[in-house]
Amino acid sequence: MSENVARTRKISPAQNKALAALLEGASQQEAAAAAGVVSKTVSRWLESDTAFYDELSRRKSVAVNSASVRLAGGMD
Repeated sequence: MSENVARTRKISPAQNKALAALLEGASQQEAAAAAGVVSKTVSRWLESDTAFYDELSRRKSVAVNSASVRLAGGMD
């Protein structure tokens, strides 16, 4: 049950900013600055916030799949 709750919990605006920064290659400290939080907060989100970590993983997967499609299209 707690797994379902974690998956349906919304990501906060600060977490969205941190996620975007991390996906652009920012360090945890840089992502924290972008989100307006201290770096320890981003570390905590990564280590113990299942919804945050799952969303980061999902977005990474989407980015990789999108890049693969673009690369495959360019090989025709």
